[in-house]
Amino acid sequence: MPVDKKRCMNHILIKDIEISFDEYFAKEKISKTTQDKLRNIDILAVPTQYHDSNYYFAKETISFLKYCNGKGSKYTVDYLADGDIKVLSLHCADLWLPTIICKDVLLPIIIGLITNYISDYIKGRINSRNESNVDVKIIVKNNNKGKEFYYNGPASKFVETFKATKFKKL
Repeated sequence: MPVDKKRCMNHILIKDIEISFDEYFAKEKISKTTQDKLRNIDILAVPTQYHDSNYYFAKETISFLKYCNGKGSKYTVDYLADGDIKVLSLHCADLWLPTIICKDVLLPIIIGLITNYISDYIKGRINSRNESNVDVKIIVKNNNKGKEFYYNGPASKFVETFKATKFKKL
């Protein structure tokens, strides 16, 4: 995906992107029905291509999507794959969330869901001495173009980092 411009604030990288899943669809033999999810699902988890050129979902994908559905959201939530998904399991205390695609109007809702999910995750680790890092990519789409927000940093800084980001100016 070509980068038009980049901007880094604390632990967040923001860039303009073109959205194309053609290589993924071809390599994974994704059905037309599943491809249509890009247009019809409000909150969509998508796989990421890693260094071995294969596509994987982050280890927290299913848990996060269940969390979103469990909150009684009026928005549709799903993942972009036919059948079983391949998950890249990284064995550490960090929180690896899925790459999420949504419409621009849903960005505040996604940030809120992620914030609450992180909060619940941290509560489960209250006795841990090590702070968890969060790794998440949010793609806000408008047809085949979009803006990518990539956060990689301490769980405790997630909310303040996104609050400090001036979305209207982007």
